[in-house]
Amino acid sequence: MGHFDPFASPEVLAWFSSPLFERCKTHEVFTHVDHMTGKVRHFDATMLYEDLKAGKVAHYVDRYHFRGVDLKHIYKNQGVEQWKVDRLTYHICRRPILVCRVPDWDGQRECDVIIDGNHRIIRRALHGLRWAMAFVIDPPHWEPYLLPIPEALNHIYMEITHDGQIDPEASRRYAKEGKGPPPPPEPALQPIYL
Repeated sequence: MGHFDPFASPEVLAWFSSPLFERCKTHEVFTHVDHMTGKVRHFDATMLYEDLKAGKVAHYVDRYHFRGVDLKHIYKNQGVEQWKVDRLTYHICRRPILVCRVPDWDGQRECDVIIDGNHRIIRRALHGLRWAMAFVIDPPHWEPYLLPIPEALNHIYMEITHDGQIDPEASRRYAKEGKGPPPPPEPALQPIYL
């Protein structure tokens, strides 16, 4: 029995030639996986933030406070990479985080999902600030920013080359070996004073 190759699926191959794929290569995409149901949502965080700035999305502003356990969860489970935290500047850390209120696994209540700002939260916490301002978006206002990415791509890492093309061989190798992306070059560290 051969190894499953998600890149050979007709649905996936069609997706790679779609305008949506071109958008995903240049936009920040946040993936949320419901830990109880396994439901996957892909948010176009770049477009949502741009539309918020332009006043096109209903939202409210709130101040979010983070306990130590929250920060630990964000750092370990939300894709935070230390090299990205280290390169953040004062100006970037002042930007509000984006929070979408999504239905919880039981459908009885909503939970808050941070779709942009996890690295900023950690950087701020390193400087003693355990809070951040947030743009909070209720359903259905965030639904137009969900990306219909094929299910076969939900749980694999895709290696993107410097010119924005997918390297299928590297992506297959990472999937087969169960490895993530190679580490990026060390950034030049910048002091930040908040």
